[in-house]
Amino acid sequence: MGVGLRADEADLVFSKWKEILESSAKRLGETQVLKWDKEKGLLTLGQELQLNEMRKNTLLQIVPVSALVVEIQLEGVSTIQEPWIKLRCRNNQKKVKIQRRVIIEGVEVEEVSKDDDRAFLVITCHRSDLKKAKELGEQFLVLAGAGKN
Repeated sequence: MGVGLRADEADLVFSKWKEILESSAKRLGETQVLKWDKEKGLLTLGQELQLNEMRKNTLLQIVPVSALVVEIQLEGVSTIQEPWIKLRCRNNQKKVKIQRRVIIEGVEVEEVSKDDDRAFLVITCHRSDLKKAKELGEQFLVLAGAGKN
């Protein structure tokens, strides 16, 4: 398979995965945005929490795709109502950067905080979408070169 064809396939699988995860979050009453920067090889998950009309918090989880293992774990399936999928970094390396941003009346304030890096990225997912999200996520990770380097 040529490199261009594989890249096109990765784009297609990523867009399907993104669509499932974002619509799944909406059904849970959440806003989540998944982005993949091919050039930088970064996967970014933004989750928004509207605290009130004027204040919104955004949590960003950013990780190099190459640092992730291909197998996605389903967490909390039997114990909690709203389970999630977890993308782990190889060798438990803490490669997931966490940033919190606060936006008040549409303006980002200086309360931007950086939490300690983590060895995993967590994506909330509606129970009915778990299997499809896991399957598409793993396809994407293989095509995007996870676990390499």
